[in-house]
Amino acid sequence: RLKEHFNESLPIIRDKNLSLILEGGMDENELKRKIDYFGLKLKGSCYVAAAANIDNDRKEGGIFTSNDTELMRFAVINIAKEIMDKYSVGEVLIYHNELVFIFGFEGYSNKDVCRNEAIFRNVYSILEEIRLNVEKFLKLTVTIGVGNIINCTDKIRESYKSALSALEYKLVIGESRIIFIGDLE
Repeated sequence: RLKEHFNESLPIIRDKNLSLILEGGMDENELKRKIDYFGLKLKGSCYVAAAANIDNDRKEGGIFTSNDTELMRFAVINIAKEIMDKYSVGEVLIYHNELVFIFGFEGYSNKDVCRNEAIFRNVYSILEEIRLNVEKFLKLTVTIGVGNIINCTDKIRESYKSALSALEYKLVIGESRIIFIGDLE
């Protein structure tokens, strides 16, 4: 019975552990153990976080009212999860009212390779697919900030913080875009 209840609660427990990863404070070994135990799609040697905001409450012809904020987030995260699952490169969650993406990439062995343009292109193409599908199906726009690529799980928090910094530039650059912090620093 306990195992059954645990399995029913697994999505909530997974999201809680993803939140703990974003908060930092766990060492690399503990993080790897949790990633393996909960089957999180964060395998690899290079990681990058991204954060997204819904830009508008009501777009012409939209399906949401201004009172549907939580429903909008739920709908956006469902589209994002479906696309992230298709590529099996990471996880998506809502954290402090932001939609957060955590990507993990295998096949890279040192921190110099983690600066590879191929990773940025991969992240961009996945996030752009999410952004376009949200606009097409939900009649909403989102702006996504992408953090720095890092080479260990215990630095995911740093990538997340740099993603939030990138997101702050939407006032200057504009909405409905993907903004890489590396392009701004």
